[in-house]
Amino acid sequence: MRRDNRSSAQKRNELYRLAMARHDFQVSANACSSLIRLVTSDQDPLYFHLYTSAVIAYAKPFVHSNLGRLKGEWERFPESWMSTVHANAVDARNQVIAHNDPSIRQMWVSPGASRTHPDTLAWDGVPTFFVSSYNMYLDFFPRLQSLCNYQMLRLTYRLRERMEEMHDLASLPVASFQITKD
Repeated sequence: MRRDNRSSAQKRNELYRLAMARHDFQVSANACSSLIRLVTSDQDPLYFHLYTSAVIAYAKPFVHSNLGRLKGEWERFPESWMSTVHANAVDARNQVIAHNDPSIRQMWVSPGASRTHPDTLAWDGVPTFFVSSYNMYLDFFPRLQSLCNYQMLRLTYRLRERMEEMHDLASLPVASFQITKD
């Protein structure tokens, strides 16, 4: 067994980061569950809100933040479909939802022409803008939900290990207590 030379603050920060990641995966899984249950098309008014919530929550632990990011083992999966879903979720977050990648999101403008006659266009002064993007197929969300469940299971085991390393679990208080990041 390898000796752990990390300080108690480093261990507590890792515990904090892992617990936050587990919570983010639960939020994503809940958004996927709602989307699966309530949405039948990407034209549904709820689609973009639930899609955004699912993707942002899933990808949050994998982007740079003051908590650090999950990497290494948390980005490796036993099944190829998991790697694909992971990459698609992170890419959607980075290219479409959290940022406007101009190679993905293109803007089209209709300068304000309207038909005054079947063969005649006239300027009406009201331009219309259309932003192209991509949506995920509805079958993406059950897979993302499954991936979240897999990540949560792994994190549950790791969190238990970390708690056992840091605390005598039998002596922990029964009531909730706060863990803070240093």
